[in-house]
Amino acid sequence: MKKITQLFCGALLIGSLTCQAQSLFKDLIPGGHPNSSNTEQYKNVGTDMFFLARVNSSSGYIHQLWKSDGTVNGTVKVKDSIFVSNTGSLFIMAGEVNGKLLYFKRSTASSTTTFQLWKSDGTTAGTTMLKQFTNNPLGTAGDPKNYTFVDNTKMFFTVADSAGRELWVSDGTVGGTNRVTDLAPGFVSGSIPLSGAENRAMVSYNGKVYFAGSTTGSDYELYSSDGTAGGTTLVYQYAGVNGCNPEHFKVWNNELYFAAFAASGSGKHLFKTDGTTTTQLSTGINAAYPLVFNNQLFFIGGFDLWKTDGTPVGTTLIATNVSTSGYAGANNDYFFTKHYTSVYRSDGTTAGTSLASPELAATASFSVIDNIMYKTRFDLGGFTSVGLWKSDGTDAGTSKIHYGTATGFEHIYDNRVFFSETNSASGQELWSFDPLATGITELIEDKDMIIYPNPTSGMIKIVSNASKEAVYEIFDILGNVILKQQDLHEADLSSYAKGMYFIRITDNGDSYTKRVVVK
Repeated sequence: MKKITQLFCGALLIGSLTCQAQSLFKDLIPGGHPNSSNTEQYKNVGTDMFFLARVNSSSGYIHQLWKSDGTVNGTVKVKDSIFVSNTGSLFIMAGEVNGKLLYFKRSTASSTTTFQLWKSDGTTAGTTMLKQFTNNPLGTAGDPKNYTFVDNTKMFFTVADSAGRELWVSDGTVGGTNRVTDLAPGFVSGSIPLSGAENRAMVSYNGKVYFAGSTTGSDYELYSSDGTAGGTTLVYQYAGVNGCNPEHFKVWNNELYFAAFAASGSGKHLFKTDGTTTTQLSTGINAAYPLVFNNQLFFIGGFDLWKTDGTPVGTTLIATNVSTSGYAGANNDYFFTKHYTSVYRSDGTTAGTSLASPELAATASFSVIDNIMYKTRFDLGGFTSVGLWKSDGTDAGTSKIHYGTATGFEHIYDNRVFFSETNSASGQELWSFDPLATGITELIEDKDMIIYPNPTSGMIKIVSNASKEAVYEIFDILGNVILKQQDLHEADLSSYAKGMYFIRITDNGDSYTKRVVVK
């Protein structure tokens, strides 16, 4: 066999083959505390990751905009001193429009709060203000909300000015940032409810934004808009005295699903619309939290889990008393529903829905790489669980992979997990975890080792020209040895979690490694 040098990332632990795949990515503000960047609010725009740094200073936190291309040298400061924090200051990283980052900022909170919308192309010169929102007698109640992106060419949002809280749109230019319409004429508190940005009050569907709107500031109905006053129209309204108050929007199979009132006092039901025809799918339950999982639509009715195929007769009960407040995470195999302080795991079937262990429940996440969920955890009772955790959705496949202190929220970029972390040498800085950086680098040619089938659902065959004295080792993605023996020609991986594994042959001092995927 041809000798190939094996590469290891980071520093190997003595007596272990596990590589420190999680590490300080870059010390943005060199030195220990208080020299810290306190990174947060990550947002992927094009091929870059933008984030906010809150740098300690004698007068408060200096807010800086940074970006990264996934390399240390390519992680640079875009704009310094966005503002120095004080009572009422606020920064909102919104998202991408036409290849630019849009963000909001305000530096004071009072009855005359002034908000600004900015754009950035990733350069200091290209980071400029688009719009200043003034004459806002609502104070912080007039903050930008509900920002929703349509085809990455427009951002819809609500913010208060002299007309009250109304619908606005921006294409990332000064001229293209305008109030769409004064839906509730005159000054009222809001033509759109303050429900946040996560598919609650507004959603993108078929090139338009759909939202809960009102001409009076109450009794909200379903509207759509293309970003013009003439293109803002009523889609559906409840025929009773009060509005249908639509929320919990989800697009599936080219139709828009939402929860809304159908009869006074009966709770909200599941509806769907194609923008023209609206159909009620459920009755007698309080519908909320639609979720698309494995190309099926699930939702919570009361405390129960339901599924629909888009027809009233095909809207059926899956499991009872499993959720009080939506979802805790999902991968390709399971999703997790939050039930008070417990979490249930479900594969979408009645038999496959059961109470999950507390440890797994705390690590379920929508931050997924190669079907593994990653989540940073906060523990106020002893700090034994603080750090980065991973889970494949099973109890056995849930573990802590990095012990942390003051660990910040995780973010997925470039197939890596980024988060803020604290140590004495660097303070609180930007860290990363690379699931593929296990210390086992695949440098083997097919003629030296052949594994088939690959990917596999269980049994694999291993063909090599190694001697009978060669040692075969199989590692999981963290470098843990799961099998080790001589003269190995086949192995059954069906009992192991889905994901990536590595097979290494050591023969007369030479090492050869190849990866295999269990599906």
